[in-house]
Amino acid sequence: MLRAIDANSNRVSEGVRVVEEVARFMLDEPGLTQRLKAVRHFVRQATHQLGGSAAELTAARDSDADVGKALSTTDSSDRKDAAGLVSANLKRAEEGLRVLEEMSALLDAELSNGFKQRRFELYTLEKEIVALLAHAEGR
Repeated sequence: MLRAIDANSNRVSEGVRVVEEVARFMLDEPGLTQRLKAVRHFVRQATHQLGGSAAELTAARDSDADVGKALSTTDSSDRKDAAGLVSANLKRAEEGLRVLEEMSALLDAELSNGFKQRRFELYTLEKEIVALLAHAEGR
């Protein structure tokens, strides 16, 4: 279970970080940037509550033997604009949050609810950011 928690925590943090950079550097939106950063920080803190320290989570990692390592279902060439980039990365983060929500329900109902709240926050952020990008691109 620690491997799944570690992998999904990383998945969420990486996806949110990409979008955070779009909000920060492309949209110059401090409020959106802060909201995304808060999600990312919650996930890291909650993950450590579930799985122990960063060192313990890293020790549980087995990237070389991961049976899913060679599987790929995304094609970055499908992303034609910043909105596509944002949506792809937030979908990835939302899926990771759902996994963390379900797995943490076995260990800590309060943390599970926290992951769920962040997942719904990302749904809202995605809508807001995509609309801002469309407006910036004149669509």
